[in-house]
Amino acid sequence: MSHTKGPWAVSQLGRRNDGSIAVMTDSDVDRFAVAYVNVSSPQPRGKAHLAQDDASESNARLIAAAPDMLDALRIAAEALDNYSDVNDGGNGPVPNRAMAALQDVEAAIAKAEGHS
Repeated sequence: MSHTKGPWAVSQLGRRNDGSIAVMTDSDVDRFAVAYVNVSSPQPRGKAHLAQDDASESNARLIAAAPDMLDALRIAAEALDNYSDVNDGGNGPVPNRAMAALQDVEAAIAKAEGHS
């Protein structure tokens, strides 16, 4: 299964009637919603509702950045793997932090790809 290719962006068209924010493909050729984000509450509008609006916008920005972050993680995984190959080839031990980082990066990629 593959995701919709990025880049994605938070819609500048405002909120939908249900209060959700759209995360859209960011293309001049084909723009469509990838996700709708809404942190909802049964409480009436007020301070708690404003905090939820902020959370919805923050979540939408995070989701919109996902394709770019996945690409960056793939590059980081390759760099860390190459680093470990060079430093483990008889030139000394691979630093534990680099190996731990590689495992974390690979786990994040697997989660994004639905393999975890």
